[in-house]
Amino acid sequence: MSLAIHNIVQVAGSRQTWKDRVADVTRRHGQLLPILLAKRVLFLVDGSLEAVDAFTLGRQCELDFGILETQRLSPDLVTLVDKLGMARVCLGEGFIENADTAQERKSNRISVMTSGTTGLPKVVEHSWDTLNTLVRVRDNRPRFWFVPYQPGSYAWYQMLCLGAFNAGQDLFCGSSSQPVDSFSEALASGVTAVSSTPTFWRYAFLNLDPDLIQSSSIETISLGGETVDQAILDQVAATFPSASIRHIYASSEAGAAIVVTDAKAGFPVSRLTREDGALQLKVEDGKLFVRSPFTTAAAAGNPETWVDTGDLVEIRGDRVFFLGREGSSMINVGGMKAVRGEIEAQLLKHANVLWAQAYPRKAPFVGMLPAARIVLREPSSDPNHDQAELASFLREALPEHAIPRFWDFINEIPLKPSFKS
Repeated sequence: MSLAIHNIVQVAGSRQTWKDRVADVTRRHGQLLPILLAKRVLFLVDGSLEAVDAFTLGRQCELDFGILETQRLSPDLVTLVDKLGMARVCLGEGFIENADTAQERKSNRISVMTSGTTGLPKVVEHSWDTLNTLVRVRDNRPRFWFVPYQPGSYAWYQMLCLGAFNAGQDLFCGSSSQPVDSFSEALASGVTAVSSTPTFWRYAFLNLDPDLIQSSSIETISLGGETVDQAILDQVAATFPSASIRHIYASSEAGAAIVVTDAKAGFPVSRLTREDGALQLKVEDGKLFVRSPFTTAAAAGNPETWVDTGDLVEIRGDRVFFLGREGSSMINVGGMKAVRGEIEAQLLKHANVLWAQAYPRKAPFVGMLPAARIVLREPSSDPNHDQAELASFLREALPEHAIPRFWDFINEIPLKPSFKS
């Protein structure tokens, strides 16, 4: 898989073609190559520039590697990385640790760290073929993409591969720590396409100058990384009426599996009965399973294996909706189940709710009760009034046991480095 050498990648004030970046990065880090070419390594990076350098070295030299932001390296994660036999490489300071005990290099292996939302991050193994999922996109007009994802995440690799291997797809890599400043710089630089999470867009709408957004050149928008609800689809479409909008279901293990372009949340149930190339979906016991050439199973040489995504889904009429992750999406209220995703989706339908998060809270007798954390567009002077209005609104669609009993109204959307809430 050869580089699209004339594509541009812009990061931290540096704007280069891949051809020039390869020459520059190889020259600056050439002293590390003898070990990098022999061992399985984990690049520890500070910021997007070092991460793009690591990606460039990894691709150009066919390394056996992964990328992780230094700030994520906890003691438990150090233990995991050492157990996997990965030498730790600090590009910024030019040194390598644990090279003597690291595994020998394996061809075409890229180690992707999961977000660690529910605990210690996992390391999942991919190949260049399974990461280059956007090769499936049929509309390959030239675009200048804003890439705000956390360096080293699965979505970040997808976007870097899009720019590295598909002609005409240029990249602007933003800073994961300053989303508003980064997006403002991207818009000023003339980006025409954005790939990010629903939470990123809610954060941007709350914090960015509306005139700057409206005057942008954005013509293509992809949403993913979290459940994409109807409210955010409608808001993005209203803000960018001439843009092409799609939402993508993907996970580190399952790869990019579903692309939806009909402006509706969920995906058509007909997708469960047709093949999209070699990609297939099925639902068993309320969970989504994927078989495709982009899964970790395919990376391991088992493309016919069905991968359990761990995502709960529900079929309603002719549509399949995502409910959340297995093990963290249900709130057990005295034996009755309340679904966090459904509570959040209903709250986001309210015109005054910009962002919502449902979660369980311990309670006597019943074990757990639903609670909600909310960002309102226009809070009233009386939180009790807002609480009563939202509870009444939810009762039109949800059973009584699913109505939150505890409410926390906050002013800012809590944004993780992964741009998930």
